[in-house]
Amino acid sequence: MSIYGYCRISTAKQSIDRQIRNIKAEYPTAHIVQEAYTGTSIFRPEWLKLYRVLKAGDTVVFDSVSRMSRNAEEGFALYEDLYHKGIWLVFLKEHHIDTETYKKALSGSIAMTGTNVDFILKGINEYLMALAKEQIKLAFEQSEKEVADLHQRTREGLLTARLNGKQVGRKKGTGFETKKSKAAKEKIRIHCKAFGGTLDDMECMKLTGLARNTYYKYKRQIRADLTDEGKLKKEELLLCLLQGYRRNNNPQKKQDFYCTFFEWCNRGLFYFPEKSRLHRKTERRMDMKQPWTETKESLFTTYQTDAHGLSGGEAQKRLAQYGENKLIEGKQKSVLRVFAEQFADLLVVILLIAAIISALTGGWEGTIVIITVLILNAILGTVQHFKAQKSLESLKAMSAPHARVLRDGEKLEISALSLVPGDILLLEAGDIAAADGRILENYSLQVNESALTGESENINKTDRPLDAEELPLGDRLNMVYSGSPVAYGRAVVLVTATGMDTEMGKIAHLMASAQEKETPLQKSLDDFSKKLSILILIICAIVFALGVWRQMGLGQALMFAVALAVAAIPEALSSIVTIGLAIGTQKMAKQNAIIKKLRAVEALGSVSVICSDKTGTLTQNKMTVQKAFTLGRVWDAEEQPQSPLKELIGESVLCNDGAIHEDAQIGDPTETALLAFCRKAGGDENEIRQGFPRLQELPFDSDRKLMSTLHEIAGKTTLLTKGAPDVLLGRCSSAKAETGVVPMEDAISKEIHAQIAAFSAEGLRVLAFAEKTLPENRPLTLEDENDLTFVGLIAMMDPPREESAAAVADCRRAGIRPVMITGDHKVTASAIAKKIGILQEGDLAVEGAELERMTDEELKKKVRQISVYARVSPEHKIRIVRAWQENGCITAMTGDGVNDAPALKQADIGIAMGITGTEVSKDAAAMILTDDNFATIVKAVANGRNVYTNIKNSIGFLLSGNLAGILVVMFTSLMGLPLPFTAVQLLFINLLTDSLPALAVNMEQPTGDLLNQAPRKANEGILTGAFLKRLSLQGVLIAIVTMLAFYNGLAVSGAMACTMAFATLCLARLFHGFNCRGTRSVFRLPMNPFCFGAFAIGALLLFAVLCIPALHGLFDISNALTGSDILKIAGFAFLPTLLIQLFRVVRGK
Repeated sequence: MSIYGYCRISTAKQSIDRQIRNIKAEYPTAHIVQEAYTGTSIFRPEWLKLYRVLKAGDTVVFDSVSRMSRNAEEGFALYEDLYHKGIWLVFLKEHHIDTETYKKALSGSIAMTGTNVDFILKGINEYLMALAKEQIKLAFEQSEKEVADLHQRTREGLLTARLNGKQVGRKKGTGFETKKSKAAKEKIRIHCKAFGGTLDDMECMKLTGLARNTYYKYKRQIRADLTDEGKLKKEELLLCLLQGYRRNNNPQKKQDFYCTFFEWCNRGLFYFPEKSRLHRKTERRMDMKQPWTETKESLFTTYQTDAHGLSGGEAQKRLAQYGENKLIEGKQKSVLRVFAEQFADLLVVILLIAAIISALTGGWEGTIVIITVLILNAILGTVQHFKAQKSLESLKAMSAPHARVLRDGEKLEISALSLVPGDILLLEAGDIAAADGRILENYSLQVNESALTGESENINKTDRPLDAEELPLGDRLNMVYSGSPVAYGRAVVLVTATGMDTEMGKIAHLMASAQEKETPLQKSLDDFSKKLSILILIICAIVFALGVWRQMGLGQALMFAVALAVAAIPEALSSIVTIGLAIGTQKMAKQNAIIKKLRAVEALGSVSVICSDKTGTLTQNKMTVQKAFTLGRVWDAEEQPQSPLKELIGESVLCNDGAIHEDAQIGDPTETALLAFCRKAGGDENEIRQGFPRLQELPFDSDRKLMSTLHEIAGKTTLLTKGAPDVLLGRCSSAKAETGVVPMEDAISKEIHAQIAAFSAEGLRVLAFAEKTLPENRPLTLEDENDLTFVGLIAMMDPPREESAAAVADCRRAGIRPVMITGDHKVTASAIAKKIGILQEGDLAVEGAELERMTDEELKKKVRQISVYARVSPEHKIRIVRAWQENGCITAMTGDGVNDAPALKQADIGIAMGITGTEVSKDAAAMILTDDNFATIVKAVANGRNVYTNIKNSIGFLLSGNLAGILVVMFTSLMGLPLPFTAVQLLFINLLTDSLPALAVNMEQPTGDLLNQAPRKANEGILTGAFLKRLSLQGVLIAIVTMLAFYNGLAVSGAMACTMAFATLCLARLFHGFNCRGTRSVFRLPMNPFCFGAFAIGALLLFAVLCIPALHGLFDISNALTGSDILKIAGFAFLPTLLIQLFRVVRGK
């Protein structure tokens, strides 16, 4: 039998070593169980673990009775419970209450005589038993009194010190302050709106780099300091407090405001009678805890309700106080405003001015064309804007329309909008939780919280209070959250939060505050537009001034300036970029990536970090058995099963509620994984179940973490049990080996525990299996799940996709950092990350709790070292994305749940899952993966890089051609020559003949391995030095041949010169489309039939204008044009392309 030594300390300052030494001195072989400091609480996790594994005959040694409990009533109840279970208790400092002494006292009773004297003897025996019990109670009471006396002496000592004028502790309102906290407070004081600044709380948090809780703590301290300094009036303080109070409808959130108000009352800022209702209410609120830590009774007190629910009148009052249970949408821009914003661009303004001047000087054709193009672009931009505003609508759609509640003790079905904090909500399988709530009564409730946590498995709930105040959402096992479907069981729930105070409301708030980032191309185009606009305005002003100085007349000078503006501005640029992105979108759609926001196509090419979810994206989202263990051997799932493993598989099928029907898996993923393992091993679960039908069962319960079924096997009534290894092993007294059943000795127990630890280290989820022979088929009780025989372990996991490791390797080759962000546990996440290459030597894995303790500044510095984030919340995901962005990285973020939506919106590229993704995540994302595969993202990155290259080549084509037009107009203006082009001719070139080759360039196929290139820098503009040099040389060449054609025509007339210049520039730019396909010679580029088609159509349009007399008037074409002139035009136009291609061939490109 086992001997355990239990050691406990009450505070962190105490040492536990003394207790360990004392126990080891008398019991050297005792297994020591150490408890963290606990105060006087009976709820001790290590003790609970020990309690579960204790069995009859075991011994537990305590240094003193106070280490077992300092609460007399609970301590004696525990003592009696362990005594009746056959557990021996030893108290080193109080041996007179050891269970052995107690047992002797009870067994030392006086024997009966069979006469009337027995009445007296019976009374004496009962007195002796009561005396023995009283002795034990007295020991526990003495222990409790010691604590009370200590507290009393401490209070008296502090009071005496204060009366003698001594300062005990820090002065009220003072505290130790670091330089860092002082600097942060100063920033808040200057910039926060609450103190006269211009920034709201979210912006202030970002500015200071503080975590949410720290920021609000500093803000309270600043407000208190300002009050002491007399810089805030009482009225302002009260107004500020009331505004905060009204904005937060959740009773839990109001605690902070109550505490602040109570503190101000104590400091004499406000006065209320001591026994006033508000004063009493404030005192109660100061003690409010997190709802998952409170008992049922304290919850009723906190939320002022009871088991019968609220009364109708009280519910109406609270509805008026808290508002309807719905998500509130922020103010949206009107369609008209969004449409007007599309014209807020300097290039657009210049074109509008040019259109007005053109109209005033009689050029109505040019005006109509310009205005039409601008309106079409504005409509396209407006449609795109409103397509991106659907996230909150989808979030609202997840809410339940109705809810069943208890009011006045009666069951009612009400609109979910009418739910208020304090309502008693009734949930059962098939329902959707209509609000956040604390479970009061649990009947095997299982809830799917994948939308909030990202993990697809159902969560088994409990109704017991939890110890920790700070817990990740996925670990709050006694809470349910709005929008979560109930998969199994039922529960009675106390509503703790509604509307925007729910976890879903927090996500809605985060989505509203998340700022969509401009893509690198947007930034480059904006920068390019500004520079080009300024340059055009300067040149136009110079040309206009020169015209006036040369006495050309105001109208003609204006026409020169308009011609120059039209020549310089690439009107088709916006359309070309949009169509280029659309072409990329079509390519990606064929590779399972649907692009919702066009500019995201190009941004993918700049991505340097991909933050990916684990479940379903990097893994298969299907639990699969990997290994099994029977005493003495570890089995791989691929092995051919032999006798011990076959028995284990059979038990896993029989003690199982899952089912597989064709391709559909019905039930818990863990259970269906066991059935799939049976099939893989060559078995048939249906045959096994028919051969050994279930007689009875003890269903799975989240509290005891076990499930048992009864079967007739080999003529014996056999109980099969499966469950959590730590629980089930504590109930096993023997184990099944190849030689037969053997006692559960220490060596065997250690072997099993070591194997569990090894499986867990690999990120595997472990189930233990045991059995027991019963004498007959009788009603089962929970006591039957003791004295079991251990059979084996089965370990499973959601394995990585086959292509994940290769895709991660491609990422690293392309200079992209893959990062895993998951709601799963750190051990599991790290194991998967190592297997596929995300977590490498020197990289860190952190949990949400560790992240919570980091400031934004610390996270920004550390983010490059962290490859795995586990147990994270939506706020954490946004912080991670922002930290990468603040490091200058273009960040992509994948996600499928509602909890991912804010981060998807914040990321440069939000990527949602098409199969498992919620509508909310799809609406917030820029890209949707139809196969939920990480490898698809890598393909999309390669496509994005090709799209950017093609768009940049298209822009180079447009700008080099426009530069040629600018140079020709400037030259003729400076030389006092006639106008070389009219506005209509330039618009014909820019909108028609230029657009087709630019579109053809967008159809280029990639050359070389795009994933061998490093990501483009986020701040790298389009107008790089090499790019400007190339397009300048090409523009000068085209301008020279255009001027040659102009002078050739000028010998005939000014109209002929204008016609020759227009035709040459137009055709030269059509030929130039072949040069802009890439930086290599056309002979070394893959075939692009679209380029030839674009040239043919453009040339056909040009020759139609030149040769059809009816069009001469519209486009100002000279009627003197002959066939030989057209041949000269073709020769001049082809010359720049010939020279550029010869240069590339010579350079070996």
